[in-house]
Amino acid sequence: MSNRLQHVRIMMRTCSDALLSFSKCAVIFFLSLTTVLSVAVTVWIVDYAESGFLIDYTAWPVPVAFIAIVYLVVKRDRFSECLCRASGRFYYGAVLVVSFVFSFLWIVVADVPQGFDSKNLLDAAQYLAGNPEMEYLWTSDGSYMQRFPFQVFFVFILYVCTLLVGHHADLLYQMINCVCVPVIVWAIVLQVKAIAPDDRFAQRIAALIGLLFVPLIMYCTFVYANSISLALCMLSFAFFIKGVKELEWPRVAISLIMCIVGVLLKSSMLLVLIAMLFVGAIEFLKKPKAAFGCLLVVALLVYVPMSSLVPASVGNALGVNLSNGIPSLSWVVMGTGADDGPQKITDKAGWYSAYVWDEFPGSYEASEYNERSKELLAERARTFVEDPAFCADYFFTKYIYEWCEPTYGSVLSSNWTVAEPGGTPMADRDLNAISSSMYYGKLNTVVLRWDDAIQSLVLVGALLYFIRMRKALEPVVLAPAMYVAGGALFYLLWEAKAQYIMPFYVALIPYAALGLAMLANYRRKWRNPRTVAAKTTEKRRIGWVEEDLRRGSKMQFSSKKTCAGAFSRFEKACASARFVDNASVGAVVAFSLVLVVAAFVPSSAKAVELQEDASVSDLHLADSAPGQDALSPSDPAVPEDP
Repeated sequence: MSNRLQHVRIMMRTCSDALLSFSKCAVIFFLSLTTVLSVAVTVWIVDYAESGFLIDYTAWPVPVAFIAIVYLVVKRDRFSECLCRASGRFYYGAVLVVSFVFSFLWIVVADVPQGFDSKNLLDAAQYLAGNPEMEYLWTSDGSYMQRFPFQVFFVFILYVCTLLVGHHADLLYQMINCVCVPVIVWAIVLQVKAIAPDDRFAQRIAALIGLLFVPLIMYCTFVYANSISLALCMLSFAFFIKGVKELEWPRVAISLIMCIVGVLLKSSMLLVLIAMLFVGAIEFLKKPKAAFGCLLVVALLVYVPMSSLVPASVGNALGVNLSNGIPSLSWVVMGTGADDGPQKITDKAGWYSAYVWDEFPGSYEASEYNERSKELLAERARTFVEDPAFCADYFFTKYIYEWCEPTYGSVLSSNWTVAEPGGTPMADRDLNAISSSMYYGKLNTVVLRWDDAIQSLVLVGALLYFIRMRKALEPVVLAPAMYVAGGALFYLLWEAKAQYIMPFYVALIPYAALGLAMLANYRRKWRNPRTVAAKTTEKRRIGWVEEDLRRGSKMQFSSKKTCAGAFSRFEKACASARFVDNASVGAVVAFSLVLVVAAFVPSSAKAVELQEDASVSDLHLADSAPGQDALSPSDPAVPEDP
């Protein structure tokens, strides 16, 4: 019996090692591919109707120069000393307060009216609060809530906001988003602490990158579950990693509860729960713990019924059928471009195409959607098989639109130039000087360039970490990375846009901070000429002393003279090395400035050239929305100097 148990344990450990190796390879492959694409290619949204986008191959000097400058800064002892010397409470408190203040200021400055899904969800909450005019969102055949019953959990939060402040529920929820921003930044720091508890430099870098990640702040005006769900899931990652590493099962249970709540609020966060369960299974196979295995099973058994029973129960209370939502295949139809319905608004790169509204209220049947989706997907698969070049171009275009758009739609989300029938576009509101510059002026260019640089920095830092630590990674540390790599594969088929990708980049920030800190420490420890010379001198001194003890006092005097001469020569070598090091720093800075100038100076000529003769490979424009003209790349909505 004992031999059989030992054999089972060996098999479990073998499976765990195989899955762990596969996960590491998948993560490194994804990061390598995406890093190269992000640095080399930048995607600009052409206008505020999302009617197309511009693939720019000339924007790479800015992220390259930025990464070079960051490298020169983090490798300096003075920078790390200043960053680590400050009190932790003061440093982190300042970062969190600043992130909240900037989020609040953006809400005040932007003054965004809500539209599309946000408005429908707010109106649905108004009906629960007693406004009968919004009944159609629940009770009419094929209504919004009947098609998307998974929104019930988020509508409940808006319902509470409505009870508290009435018609100003959107402003209250935007304030909740403001609170979520520092929570997300703190969750990033907690993840780094869980992975590397003693690396104070990496923890401080993580907080700084989180603060400088502008799309988190920009999305505070968006009344949707993005921010609150992301905050819960990032906290769950931090608790999960620390709990599993230290065998604290209550902490693991708390992490799973937060994850389930985040997933219920925003269904696309299901990938977080899947990643945690997958990594948890690897950890369980490696080191079986009954309590840990039970927690993973209970989490799965709790989420599955709650995701369907709660909406059905709410529907029964309201006399509405909320168990017959849009089939999952419908989103795959949009993601693969298979939609050919009358409501189709675009045929590019797997964007949202309004396929889920092809059947108007009064004729909605989920089963018909499902059957029609199967037919469309079969036809699309035949097209891909018959034309492999078209298939490759389609998915390449879709991938770079998702992963190489540096704002993740955060600027677009608050300034749409289109609206639902009978609605008013957000862009028609009165803009102040700051918001006008953010959408159409110099501030827009600065923010887009900054986001592009931060995006590339996050990817490069994360890639460095995984390459350096590939042989020493614990399975649980891979949980956020598997969420990101799995999301990249998932959104190749699912309906997607850059907005959906932002949580993945946030999940990579802890790895990026660890990678940058590791690069700086590696540089200081092994590449600094003064350190190398000091180590070599010390070794030779020890050798000389040992030789002196063997040869006697006369030889000892001679050895001391030799030691002094050698030490003098090493000091001169150190001085030369410092000169070379400083010269290399100057050269890199000069090169970075040249790259920046090269990126900005010829931009107008390139824009004119693209405007006059835009090729299909460079400019992908979808059909314009009714009543809207697609803007040219020289329009102020596009970066002034892509």
